[in-house]
Amino acid sequence: MLANYFSWYYSRGFRGLILILGNFLKFFWHFFSIGFLSQRLFSPWKRDISFSNWRGLHPVLFFKKIIDNGFSRMIGLLIRSLVIIFGIIIEISFFLLGFVFLISWIFLPGLLIFSAIFYFSDSAGKIAGNGSLIVSLLSLTVILVSIYAFKFSRQPDLEKMELAELAKQKWFLRVWNRMGFLREDEEIKKCFSRETVLKEKLNNYGLKLESFYQIIDWEKKRIKEIEKRKRFWDQENLYAVTPVGRNWSFGYTVELDKYAKDLQKNLRAVYGEINFFGHEKDIEMAELILSRPNQNSLLLVGDPGIGKKSFVNFLAKRISERKPNDYLNSRRLVEVNLGEIVASTEKENLSEKLNRIFYQAAFAGNVILIIHNIHEFLNPEKPEKNIGALLIDYLYYPSFQLIGTLPKKEFNSFVEKNQILMKNTDKIIFEELSSADSLKSMLCYLEEKEKGSVLVTYQALEKIINLANQYIFDVPLPEKALDALESILLRFFQNPQNYLVTVEEVDKFFSDKFNISIGKVNEEEKTKLLNLEKILHERIVGQTEAINQISEAMRRARSGIGERKKPLGSFLFLGSTGVGKTETAKALAEAYFGSEEKMIRLDMSEYQTPDSIDRFVGSEKIGERSQFLIKISENPLAVVLFDEIEKAHPDILNFFLQILDEGWLTDISGKKVFFNNSIIIATSNAGAEIIKEGIEQRLSQEEIYKKIIDQTIKDGVFQLEFLNRFEKMIFFESLKEKELIEATRIIIEKISDRVYKNENIKIFFSDDFISQIIKKGYNPIFGMRSIKRFAQDKIEDMIARNLISGDWKGKKEINFDTDIL
Repeated sequence: MLANYFSWYYSRGFRGLILILGNFLKFFWHFFSIGFLSQRLFSPWKRDISFSNWRGLHPVLFFKKIIDNGFSRMIGLLIRSLVIIFGIIIEISFFLLGFVFLISWIFLPGLLIFSAIFYFSDSAGKIAGNGSLIVSLLSLTVILVSIYAFKFSRQPDLEKMELAELAKQKWFLRVWNRMGFLREDEEIKKCFSRETVLKEKLNNYGLKLESFYQIIDWEKKRIKEIEKRKRFWDQENLYAVTPVGRNWSFGYTVELDKYAKDLQKNLRAVYGEINFFGHEKDIEMAELILSRPNQNSLLLVGDPGIGKKSFVNFLAKRISERKPNDYLNSRRLVEVNLGEIVASTEKENLSEKLNRIFYQAAFAGNVILIIHNIHEFLNPEKPEKNIGALLIDYLYYPSFQLIGTLPKKEFNSFVEKNQILMKNTDKIIFEELSSADSLKSMLCYLEEKEKGSVLVTYQALEKIINLANQYIFDVPLPEKALDALESILLRFFQNPQNYLVTVEEVDKFFSDKFNISIGKVNEEEKTKLLNLEKILHERIVGQTEAINQISEAMRRARSGIGERKKPLGSFLFLGSTGVGKTETAKALAEAYFGSEEKMIRLDMSEYQTPDSIDRFVGSEKIGERSQFLIKISENPLAVVLFDEIEKAHPDILNFFLQILDEGWLTDISGKKVFFNNSIIIATSNAGAEIIKEGIEQRLSQEEIYKKIIDQTIKDGVFQLEFLNRFEKMIFFESLKEKELIEATRIIIEKISDRVYKNENIKIFFSDDFISQIIKKGYNPIFGMRSIKRFAQDKIEDMIARNLISGDWKGKKEINFDTDIL
């Protein structure tokens, strides 16, 4: 160990010392801005100069102007000279001190001997004693610094370490925690050298092998960042300190500062540790645009929540750390609140106030204005807030720089069409972050929340992204994932049930938020899914084959083995009127989504004409959104019923190819409306006669299916590609006599239940009463709808008359007999 120390001391240690001393010499020169201030020694103080604002010859005013400007330059000269002189003194002093320390480092053994001789010498006297003390202190300082530096230099290279070696590091406990373990797992550790076995072991805990390595890579990166911040002597850390006097050559912005904030001030205190992922090329391009001599303003275009504000804050962080270039490193990113200015200023005074603010920003020489939601002030349809003409006037000046943020819709709608504006600005189009980069953003967010410990497992983070993509469509990544994570953490802190936020916590949050079962199937849901046929048959009479096929498809969807980009299920119900197609859709909504209200119904007979296409997807001409798509956006977890689909216009049927295949449709605003959490059901009377004949002839489902396809295509009712998009084509047969009686009984029992619930009167009826209803009310053409209409017209009307007249007052039971029909 001692041999290694001495070997390091006169090799790497000595070279490192020279490098550190050089870093500090450069730092002091940089910190006191000696070169920068020397170049601007005679510049006016804060550009505080006066201009000629008169006509003709005015010797007094001219002389006064010369005195004012001369005074401004004298102030600048005096202050800059003092700073330069003080900086040079510090630079020389540190150079001499560093030289002494360097010599001491070289001759440390001799210093130690010299110190010992003088310390133990009685003849050296008082002066020798003082010299000995100084030498001893210097030697001790060198020793302590060298030992610290030697220890620091022996930090292991994490990139060269094997997995088993990494696991011995203290910080590796965070890896175990992130995987969901409170302590290291010996069984998994034994598999570190066998990747195939390790992969299998990790799968048992819901973790992929690549995710395991991603956790380790993230923690290694985190440790490196911590160690890097400790190396205060590195040039990058030293240069992060704001130099003195860099803003003395730039103008005052008194009026601007009333309505703006400087993003570089207290950046970390306000926003925490700022990191930005997935937009590295955009950052590079933004810095290039802002560094141009002209056309150096920028529009950031992207949907809300995509990270435009984080992008600006990260750019401010880079400038405050002096990373981009010499030009940008002296810029101030100033976020101006235009909304407040417009709201607090009379319309006739607005232009004058904005002129003062924009003039100060341009004249200052180091200001880059940040205007969020700039589209609100460029809309030609809102002249009271439109400042586009004034803004363009200033954009002609290279010293006026701007970063504006706005959504894609408004950019495409009217901003991009402003050719003069686009000529004087450049744009960067933001795309949604990938799931991988969003996960990194979540880990960065957790750095502030976890306070050094681990609270959320990696599996939980992955599940948040998956479920956010599956159930949240109106917000892009990473915001929707971060919002969900924040809510989950809030619930966890309020009622901690565990040491870590796990996948189960995530499933519970999304289940509660969207009122749908997510994650592992619990006993109650398992019972419901396994008995879905029985539950549906409580409302649906007959149609055994249809109910069985629907139940099987929904069990596949819940198990997660279905294709997730498509709807949960897509069914084409074929059969004559009144056989239970619509009632089955209602029953499915209640059984699967918890309520019959979770059904969105469209009568496709209302969409037969070409102009109905605009009502289906929205009209761009008149700016009217589709009410249907709005309902889907607001209620994505629903049964969507397209009744009598064969009556829809052919162009509308073409939209179903995308809905059933891709699981989404685009509205007039360019926004995607997703159907992948919906159950799509289309009903049709087409082929009803073929179904009836096929069942009577005892043909197989496949034979009936082929006959229907051939006939509907021949008649031009449906195209083959349309029929093939449905997951299942389900046939509903006409009800037999026994099923007809049972279905009628259900209808009358519902009426009886409503009367009992509202009036506390129990209604009884006989089998003969049911038979008589069928005899008088049933029409084979309309099926059970004719029974419902008869019950409404005869029975419900009779009940209403008796309740209103008071004939049933005081009665608890009523017997219905055939006489009342």
